[in-house]
Amino acid sequence: MPQISVLTGVCSETLPQIRQAVTSITEQTFFDWELLLVNDNPRRTELAGCLESLAKGDARIRILTNPKNLGLARSMNRAARNARGQWLARMDGDDLSRPDRLEQELSLLLESESGLVCSCYQTIDEAGNLLDSQSPFYTPKQLGTLLPFRNVIHHPTVLMRKDLFEKAGGYHPYPCAQDYDLWLRFLSMKVKMTMHEEPLLSYRIREKSTTGQRRFLQALTLNYVRQICRKDPNRLWQFSYSDYQTYLRRQGYDRPGTAGRFEKATDLLENSRGYPPWKRWVCLGEAAALSGVYRRNFLYQIQAKRLRI
Repeated sequence: MPQISVLTGVCSETLPQIRQAVTSITEQTFFDWELLLVNDNPRRTELAGCLESLAKGDARIRILTNPKNLGLARSMNRAARNARGQWLARMDGDDLSRPDRLEQELSLLLESESGLVCSCYQTIDEAGNLLDSQSPFYTPKQLGTLLPFRNVIHHPTVLMRKDLFEKAGGYHPYPCAQDYDLWLRFLSMKVKMTMHEEPLLSYRIREKSTTGQRRFLQALTLNYVRQICRKDPNRLWQFSYSDYQTYLRRQGYDRPGTAGRFEKATDLLENSRGYPPWKRWVCLGEAAALSGVYRRNFLYQIQAKRLRI
């Protein structure tokens, strides 16, 4: 039986991106793994052919095909149920793992006696060109302290114990931010979470990956999960689709004007990248004036700054 099961969902990624992502696993320095590729776009015939070809090239690759598009949370829960490994690793279908990623993460997990490890990462564009060299590094104490305020664990870099994943109940079927919800349940379980200080993954930024209404939905879902954690952590274990939908309606998810103001605020912040810190804070204040989502984020950032960790 393999020690590590790598869980990857594929849907809209290009075939070259998928092949590159899979190759980054097959070329790992750690050999005792299996890769479960979940086809979440069964109507895409060329995708099925590509996955079958990849599976024929390496017996450690297994294909699971959903009957219809189920979304990432349900796809990864299905993959986890079929996983034979003691540890679960996550990676997206268009990202690239460093050749020693699994080896380094498993070593850190065992040495630190953690239930979950993640790593720093770098970002690349659709063509594979480097955008940012490295994300911030956080100690275990910083991870635990900051998580109630913002998601500081990058999902595709994670390696976690399968038994803890199952004990936590897996991913709740949110359309996005399902990882943040799981990390907060891990936090309530007092699971030790540790970050590797080197960038072990290249995260691909795709133009069509999270845009428009989807980006607004992601921001609202993050705030919804964060609000539950801060007001009543016990509710993290009781997913309620109707309560979630009520929250989205109250926050104006279906109102074009509210979504439009969020987009303007988001563009303002994206255009401020590279500004000095003080100017970034000014832009955040302007974004907060435009959108309720950023008003809450602004308060969370102030509260996190006061922690002085």
